[in-house]
Amino acid sequence: MIESDVYVMEGSLLPFQEAGIPFETYPVAYDLLNWGEDERILVITTGTVWGAVHFRAEELASEPPLDLISWEEMQEVSVNFRSDNVKLLDLEEAQKETFPDVSLISKPGLYRVRVYAVGRHSGIDMQQVGEHLDERYLMQLWGESKARPSTPVQTIGDRN
Repeated sequence: MIESDVYVMEGSLLPFQEAGIPFETYPVAYDLLNWGEDERILVITTGTVWGAVHFRAEELASEPPLDLISWEEMQEVSVNFRSDNVKLLDLEEAQKETFPDVSLISKPGLYRVRVYAVGRHSGIDMQQVGEHLDERYLMQLWGESKARPSTPVQTIGDRN
């Protein structure tokens, strides 16, 4: 499990890439969750352009039940990592002090990835690590035997 506040990269990105793959470009990032097969890169598109968000990742033994109450948005994709070394890409020195240098997964293989988001459309930028962060993400990963199509971004929960 990974849990940390993290500064997003310029362009509202939280990119995770398999180690040892040459990086050339990010996948087209229109959705909440984007997968680039050729470069083995998984990108969360955040709402904030500059500043920090809260991030948590959990590798699970099986598909968890949906949480339709605590979050505002959700999306799923299937990914195939050939290495067990998948980390946040391009960590700056400041990030290295706050974001754990651990892999998202414990073994290579085909995974289903679900990302939940809250506060993505709050319009709040420039929040700092250590503050109460309005924008939060939960990434859940579990092994699957066959890839499934990506889901569209789904609006969920009753936040009123």
